[in-house]
Amino acid sequence: MGRKVRLTAFAVVLLTQMFYFCECYLREGDQGVCLEHLRTYDWSNPSYSSITVEKDERGSHYTTLTCCRNYEYDADADRCLPICSTPCINGTCIDVDTCICDTPLVLVGSSCIMPTCTNCEHGDCTATNVCECHPGYIRSEGICKKFCDKPCISGECVGHNVCKCHEGFMLDPIDPFKCIPCDNNHELKCTVTCRHGYCSPPTACSCVPRKKSSIFNF
Repeated sequence: MGRKVRLTAFAVVLLTQMFYFCECYLREGDQGVCLEHLRTYDWSNPSYSSITVEKDERGSHYTTLTCCRNYEYDADADRCLPICSTPCINGTCIDVDTCICDTPLVLVGSSCIMPTCTNCEHGDCTATNVCECHPGYIRSEGICKKFCDKPCISGECVGHNVCKCHEGFMLDPIDPFKCIPCDNNHELKCTVTCRHGYCSPPTACSCVPRKKSSIFNF
């Protein structure tokens, strides 16, 4: 009687383990999971699950789910994880030999590193020597410059849609992206004449050299 009890207890433990293998491990259709046909079954292999036993003229054989080639079973995640042949340093191996980095790190070889750029003020260094300018700026002459929707004629863009006229020019009162010459290149084209001086847009007149420098605001 005692022997039967011990055998029954052993059978319960074995069935519990079989149920655990069948219910808790791999699922067909998941990433890295393959169907495998076996003539013998290794109960100690934790990556086998969903066991199906079939018999034919050659005897019993098993069908089970296991990790595909280039995948390995992770007991903590309870799934098959891809293998990167080269370690994915500071990143995550999301597919076979495919490494992805967390922002703002970038992949260089097999390592995720912080990108470096030169002259990336007013921008973000998104990859090594790749600078993406902030909104309102455009990459020009190796730096991020403030941009205007239209070119500044006879002037330069100093802010978003803000034009600064070259010396001797003033903003056109109609077109904010156009600078027009002062009268005779030395006079303010406004309601007040700038004699013997030059225009300092938008409404200031500076004296020409050889005279006492002064600025008059209108």
